[in-house]
Amino acid sequence: MAKPVHIAFCGGGSGGHLTPAMAIAQAVLKENTDAKFTFFTSDREIDRKMLAAWTESNSDAANRITIVALPLTSSGRGLRYLANVWKSFRQCRRHFKTDPPDVVLGMGGFASVPGVLAARSRGIRPLLFEANRVPGRANLWLRFVATCTLTGWPVEKPPRWGLAVECGIPLLQTNKVSTTTATGEDRPHGERPPTLLILGGSQGASALNDLLVKTFTDAELAVGCDDARRVSIIHQTGSADESRIAAAWKQAGITVDVRAFIADVPAALDTADFVISRAGAITLAEIAAAGRASILIPLPSAKDNHQAVNADYFQNAGAAIVIDQRAPDVTKRLAEAVKMLSQTPERRSEMATSATRQHTPDVAKRIAALLIGAAERPSQ
Repeated sequence: MAKPVHIAFCGGGSGGHLTPAMAIAQAVLKENTDAKFTFFTSDREIDRKMLAAWTESNSDAANRITIVALPLTSSGRGLRYLANVWKSFRQCRRHFKTDPPDVVLGMGGFASVPGVLAARSRGIRPLLFEANRVPGRANLWLRFVATCTLTGWPVEKPPRWGLAVECGIPLLQTNKVSTTTATGEDRPHGERPPTLLILGGSQGASALNDLLVKTFTDAELAVGCDDARRVSIIHQTGSADESRIAAAWKQAGITVDVRAFIADVPAALDTADFVISRAGAITLAEIAAAGRASILIPLPSAKDNHQAVNADYFQNAGAAIVIDQRAPDVTKRLAEAVKMLSQTPERRSEMATSATRQHTPDVAKRIAALLIGAAERPSQ
């Protein structure tokens, strides 16, 4: 029987940092059923909710899952951030002394810094994971103390990582997702309209939500109420916007399935024919895994413009249409894209096939095997 491994994940503050960690941990449990995990996260609400849900879904391992919320919610900048990092660093060091992990994996982002540095100070050489095509600043700083950096999407301008391995994006295993493309060609004509899934609810959700409502309800645009009736819409808004956006759709006379949060995004993608979304690395990986055409609207305020770089990669592969939210005619461009994809199943099929080509299967399983191997290897 394999020795139980103890893996620490450092990072949080957003689903983009936590989802890969949970996916890897899930894969580790399949290979090492008695594995133990410690998550060093921020104390943001999203971290608590996501990990609570994941722990509940892995209840057999609940007593072997430790969550350490570091005081980094309002980290600020400059001296305030450094003070919070120092406090969190000391907290992580204490944990590593009393309950040392076999392997530490930094997931990127501000919340990963204290844990990765604390691991190195205790003689544990951490690994890093970078999901985006533009490396985050935390990983750029931390690469000097890491053993290896695992990358998701191909990095646009690779820095000198030291040892780096391109793995793909690890995704949580939920309900079975169809791997066939969504063309609509298998439905009798007029049986039902194509389904559009709008994935708001993350960073910049309000601006995206408002843009979509305006696009579908502006009488001067090609997509008005008449076209909306020919598109079945599922709209994830985020909890803050749910009531307001639901009321706006209702006032416009458009029936929309409005949801604050979609827990099982792969299942929702399975029902959709095309998607409108931001361009975070994890969302793009889920779209690729499902094989769906997409309209991507990168978050303009994303650090180092990394979402635009992610989106361009998909567009250049023929898998997406990219629209700049800051363009003066953004609603017109979005209306034209929605109309084209809703009325042209052949185009959806081509883009869906291109999206599928961007999917790398079994990523979490392969990273899990790497971590288990590192944990079982005698320390140098």
